[in-house]
Amino acid sequence: MKRFVVAGLTKAHLETFTTSSKGRKSEHIVGIVKNNHGNFEVFTNLLYKNDRLVRVFTWGQRTQSGSITASTSDNRNLAMVQGVFTSSDNFNLFSDKTKDLEGATLNVVTFLFPPVVMYRRAANGSVVDRYGGNIRLAQAVAGMYNFSIRFIEPPPGELWGELTSNGTWNGMVGLFAREEGDIGVANLFITALGGRRKFQEYTFPYGQESTCFLIRRGAGLPRWQSLALPFAQDTWLAVLLVALLVGPVLYVLSQPQVTSGEKLAGRSFAFSTLYTFAVHLRNSRPLLPLRTSLQVFVAFLWVYVIIVTEAYSANLTAFLTVERVPEGINTLKELYQSSFTVYAQGPFFGNNLAAAKNEHARIVSKPYNYS
Repeated sequence: MKRFVVAGLTKAHLETFTTSSKGRKSEHIVGIVKNNHGNFEVFTNLLYKNDRLVRVFTWGQRTQSGSITASTSDNRNLAMVQGVFTSSDNFNLFSDKTKDLEGATLNVVTFLFPPVVMYRRAANGSVVDRYGGNIRLAQAVAGMYNFSIRFIEPPPGELWGELTSNGTWNGMVGLFAREEGDIGVANLFITALGGRRKFQEYTFPYGQESTCFLIRRGAGLPRWQSLALPFAQDTWLAVLLVALLVGPVLYVLSQPQVTSGEKLAGRSFAFSTLYTFAVHLRNSRPLLPLRTSLQVFVAFLWVYVIIVTEAYSANLTAFLTVERVPEGINTLKELYQSSFTVYAQGPFFGNNLAAAKNEHARIVSKPYNYS
């Protein structure tokens, strides 16, 4: 912790130093001035006070013992012996001033960022009140350390701040760099991106959240497409292949039985094909095979058809009950492979993506747009 002892020609010189942009934020500044009576007055600053110096004590009369007596602003007696100030009540020139800022006004930088920072506006659009989680937190800290809040905002669109082409910072970091802001509250993330830690420091983290992409929900599939959903594409291809093959197989098996009285014998190829399609639709025909080989074949065909149709009916009921939507994007790789353009509030998130270790995150930052 740095401590400064400054000798000035007058009290006004000390005030010029302590009220500067650096001086008002320095905790320990002690100034020494020689007054018109030849005595030395010692002053100390108050944090974030632009117009106050507090006289600590004055000394200058030498006693018979050779020590120097001194009087404080509240008439306490001290002695300077061998260059060290002593006091019976442990007087401290460099006391902790951060515990009580004595009503000083601090500039708190913020901007509209729901839900942590929200505005209540008047009819003309002016901000009447600010509220939200970050605002309540700033007010709680102000009450604890006894300071007043003056809210200020960065220019529109600059938000947290980015390094510009001319080497300066804009936004919240720019206000800190120009000594115009003291505290920042607006959903801040702990990051050193771009060298912003040179002008801002972070408190202990008080929350954790994940940043995600918001993608428009796809329209539900048309109801008529539900007829095809119970089976996967490979299953449908297998069912179609079986339907196309069993007709010719039935035709071939029935041809040698023309003279045996077989009812399916002598039928055309088209009849055999339509017969097997009717079985797939569970539409029974009065023509039943007599030969054992055909009976076994048709029996297995019916067992297969019953299994397939029952499975289809059960799955169809489920798909008609629950609305089906297209599968969305769940990973950065899928977002990269899509043709979507990424939009966000401000360039902060895009710059973080560009600096990420994940190669897909870096590529996603290229089609990045911000408002």
